[in-house]
Amino acid sequence: MKDVLTSLDAALMEMRRLWSPTTSGRPAQGAAPGVDLSTVLVVHVVGEAANGLAIAEVADRLGIAAATASRLSDRAVAGGYLRKMSAERDARRRTLTLSDAGLELRDESAAFRRAYLARVLAGWTADEIEAFERLLTRFAAAVVENPPQPTPLHLTEGQHR
Repeated sequence: MKDVLTSLDAALMEMRRLWSPTTSGRPAQGAAPGVDLSTVLVVHVVGEAANGLAIAEVADRLGIAAATASRLSDRAVAGGYLRKMSAERDARRRTLTLSDAGLELRDESAAFRRAYLARVLAGWTADEIEAFERLLTRFAAAVVENPPQPTPLHLTEGQHR
């Protein structure tokens, strides 16, 4: 089992290439300025909600700290992809909704991802793609249910991270 886990770990590490153009500090080819993976993720989760989301809900859905969700949401608002409005029932609460530019970004990024997947899977049979989809979906659900809980590195005195 250990060799299989080592191979899976290596494959997952290589999959970072899926996100590297948007997390490397350089914009992906053809991407609008200020659009990176975190902007796409925030736009995606806000777009899934029928009536918008509060910052705390964005944080919960992305599995990040509220302060990080606030910073990422503010960047998406500044980029014109989200609108921040007072909630109908509580003026103190802010609700994030997609702007027209956010709708466009959501739709274009989804189309890009699907086209990329089609290109990567072009040599696969329909049965292979269906099996991969089923297993990857199952794996993703297990990851959501069991998030990693890294243990702190043990540093000797005088060492820094």
